[in-house]
Amino acid sequence: MRWLDLEGCGLPVAAVEAFAHSPVMRGLRYLNVGGQYSATEGVFGTDGAAALAEGPAMRGLEFLRLSYQRIGSFGLEMLLRSPVLATVRELDLSNNDIGDDGAISLAACPHVARLRKLNLQGNAIGRDGTEALLASPYLTSLRILILDVRGDQLDLTAQLRERFQSVPHIASVQGATFFEPIP
Repeated sequence: MRWLDLEGCGLPVAAVEAFAHSPVMRGLRYLNVGGQYSATEGVFGTDGAAALAEGPAMRGLEFLRLSYQRIGSFGLEMLLRSPVLATVRELDLSNNDIGDDGAISLAACPHVARLRKLNLQGNAIGRDGTEALLASPYLTSLRILILDVRGDQLDLTAQLRERFQSVPHIASVQGATFFEPIP
């Protein structure tokens, strides 16, 4: 199996653990376990992030969508410590209660060096986290960054443009700012 789309299925942690360790899932390249905006149940949180991080079948993923799973900065740190993210090119962590600590950890992680697209929209990343992303020595392959830039961070917009050189445009959509360097 190379493609698994379970968006909105409300997976319990036990199900995440089962497929993350299943030999059938080895070779999986695309995994979407994004939740739903209004979900109050079926959100796997930090325990689900830990299950993915520990799952040998998750190594080799190229696309990982974990939106609305409430993994938080702690769950993100579990993922960052595992080799799961080392092959991921597109990572969607939108709306996951990730704060500055999570963004700082992500920026300092060598496992994110292959990322080409990163979605951090809808998180509580402030100035410190944004500055860490700007200074990251590992986000050199990043072509698309989706990040909320709030009022106290507007002065960082020019620095974000400079850091991700060859930016053809910055478009604001629902409070998110998109940075797309030319390949």
